[in-house]
Amino acid sequence: SKVQKLDLSDNYINEIKNFTFYGLNSLETLNLSYNKIETMYLNSFDKTLFSLKSLALNQNMLKFLDNNIFSFLLSLENLFLDFNLIKFIESRAFMNLSQLNLLNLMRNKISIVNEGTFEYLTNLKELI
Repeated sequence: SKVQKLDLSDNYINEIKNFTFYGLNSLETLNLSYNKIETMYLNSFDKTLFSLKSLALNQNMLKFLDNNIFSFLLSLENLFLDFNLIKFIESRAFMNLSQLNLLNLMRNKISIVNEGTFEYLTNLKELI
């Protein structure tokens, strides 16, 4: 697929099923903000999204981030998770995100951050 930008913001999406975006290997920007997303799975963002640079999941209803949830997004530079209901982040939630420059976790309900949660973010410049 040659799709580079996909904007599904401001809809009523409540979960991202496994392989939803399968085959969108040219996709660089994915906007899923302003939805009602509560659930994501290990392969919601699968290995065919290797070109993805920006993922917006802000203004949803995420409550936690599982281990390896973004681990196939090897080119990801910007991740927006602000204005969710995130309470807990597993220690390997950000594994393999070595290209990430910006991580926005503002306006959540985070109460526990495990040791090593951010250790995989070796190029991180902004943590908001």
